[in-house]
Amino acid sequence: MNKLLFTFLATLLLVTLASALTQQEADAAFGAVVSASLGDDAARTYLKLKTLTGFLAIGVSINGTVAGAANSGSFQSDSTVFTFDSNTMNYLFAYSKTKLDFGSFSASASANAYFLNYRPTAIIEYKETNGEQGFQFGKDTILGWVRLDKLKYTVSDESQSFNNEKGAFKVNIYEVKNDIFSMMFYITEAPVSVAGNDLSAGQSKIDISINNYYDSNINKKSLLCDVTSKTICSSTGPSSDPESRLAVSALFINANANFDLNTQGDINVKTSDDNISVGFNWIGHADVKATATDKSVAATVSTNSNSTVNGNFFATANGFAEGSAQILIHSFDAVRPNSVVWDPSMGAGPSSNNSGLKVAIPTLMIIISVLVALLF
Repeated sequence: MNKLLFTFLATLLLVTLASALTQQEADAAFGAVVSASLGDDAARTYLKLKTLTGFLAIGVSINGTVAGAANSGSFQSDSTVFTFDSNTMNYLFAYSKTKLDFGSFSASASANAYFLNYRPTAIIEYKETNGEQGFQFGKDTILGWVRLDKLKYTVSDESQSFNNEKGAFKVNIYEVKNDIFSMMFYITEAPVSVAGNDLSAGQSKIDISINNYYDSNINKKSLLCDVTSKTICSSTGPSSDPESRLAVSALFINANANFDLNTQGDINVKTSDDNISVGFNWIGHADVKATATDKSVAATVSTNSNSTVNGNFFATANGFAEGSAQILIHSFDAVRPNSVVWDPSMGAGPSSNNSGLKVAIPTLMIIISVLVALLF
C-alpha cells in the first residue's frame, strides 16, 4: 500500500476513534441526566458541528419559545447558539427572539437578542495571606499558574436519547480535554436535570475539571517562566508550598451593558423582557480529591470580580474585552488538591425558573461576536 495513503488512513482512524467519549466517560456523564417535564420551556432541535478545536451548536425552538406562546394574530420564534474554541477558550452564547404581529391591514416585526461570553484564562496557584476567603489579586501570594489557552486539547462528543411527555429528545455532550484542565459541555433538546441541576433546552451545563496540577511530570514548567515573569507565560510548574490552593480566572464578556454581580452565584441585568432570563450561574461548592484514590469531598467556591480588564495580569483577551468585561476569580477552598470538579451553567430559560445575566444587543452584534470567537 502506498505509504502516504497508509498514513492518511491511519490518521483518519485515530481521529475517528478519538471523536467520541470513552464508554466509561459516557456512562458517568449520561448517568447523571434525568428527563424533566417540558413545563413553560421550549424544546429545540440542534444543528451541530464539531471541529478539531471546538464545536458549534445552533438550536431552533419547535414548540413555542422560552418567552411563552405568541398572542392571537402573532408569530413568535427563537433560536440559541453555543460555540466554543479551545484556541481562545471562548464559550459564547447567543439567544435571539423574533415576533411578527399581524393586524387587519398591516404587519409589524420586533426582535430581541441576548449575548454572553465566558472565557477561562488561567489556573492560579496561590497562598492565602490576607485573611479573606479566596484569591484576591494583589493581596494574596501568587505561587504559580497555567495559562489555559496555551494547553493542547482533544475534542470529543457523544449523544444519547431520553424521553419526556412529548416524546424522544437528545442530550449532547462535548468534552474538551487536557491532562491538566478539561471542560465538559451538556447541551439538551429538552429540559433535564443533570446531577441535581435543572437545565433548560436553551442552557448549557459546564463541568470544569482540574487534574494533576501538582504533578511536575504533567504540569511542566515552561522555558524562562516563573512567578517573577512580567507577562503571563504558559506555565510556571507547581510550587512545593504546603499551603498552596487553586483558583480559576475567567473573563465574563458582554456588549457594553450594565450589570450587577452577585458573587454568591450569578450575574444579573434587568431588561424590559421579563419573560426571559439569560444568565451565567454557578454553585457555591466543588468536588475535590486530595489524592487520586480518595473519595470526593465538598469544598467551598468563593468568587470575586475585578472590572479592570485592560492590563490585568490574568486577562488574556487579545483586545476582545475592551470596556465590556469583568474578571471573575473562582477559588476552591482545598489545600493542594489532586483534582477539582465544578459545574457552572449558562444560557436562556423562562424567567420563572432561571436567574442570571440578561443583556440586550443588536442581532448584528451576535453575528460579529460569533465570527470573532471562531476566528480568534
